[in-house]
Parts: sequence; structure tokens; C-alpha cells
Amino acid sequence: MGGDNSIFNKIRKGKSADIDNAAASGGGARRALTTAANQTGASGLNRMTAEALNLPAMDDTAINTAVGRFLKSASVSAHREIEKVVRKALASGAVREGETLTIGVTLKNEKLNLDVTIFNRIDL
Repeated sequence: MGGDNSIFNKIRKGKSADIDNAAASGGGARRALTTAANQTGASGLNRMTAEALNLPAMDDTAINTAVGRFLKSASVSAHREIEKVVRKALASGAVREGETLTIGVTLKNEKLNLDVTIFNRIDL
């Protein structure tokens, strides 16, 4: 997308009337707006509401489903990795049956400003 009059550049410069007009004009403009909003980062996207982009808002059920899919996948992978290292540690004598291990899981995402570590215990 080139030129100073492109939708992308208008979004970056914050010309809201141009953004609203482009959103109302349909498919190609909507795609360009979404791409430009994503390229300007979360703050740019937050300033543009779903209505201004003429897009439906993401509802709680859709967010819950998306997060649930991620957690299911992460849970299966984490379970497999923890079992593997616990078996190895038991076999080598590094840990013993009956011990309690504290394990942390870190969730990170720069775009969401997410950096949380959750600790819990595993009783062997």
C-alpha cells in the first residue's frame, strides 16, 4: 500500500473520518484497515472500534473458545514434558517417590503485555 493517501497511512496518521469512510466502503478497504491496524500495534487497534471497521465485535464465547483451545494444547504438551523429565529424574535418583516438586508455568505475550508465572506443587 503506497502513497500518502493510502488507507494504511491515513490510519497511521489518525485521520478518523477517512478511516470511517474507508470502513464503510466495503471488503478491500476493510481488509486494508485490519492489516494496517495490526501493523500499528494493539494501541492502534484499540482506538478503532469494531463498529468503525464495520466488523462484528468478538464475543465472550469466541474468546473463551480460543483461549480454551490454546490451554488444551498447552496442557497436553506440558503434561508430556513434565512426565518425561520426572521419569528421568526418578530413574537417575535426582528425585524420589513421595517428594513434592514445585513447578512453574510462564505465560508470555508482548502484544497483550502478559507475563505471568503460575506455580504449583506435584506430589510424587
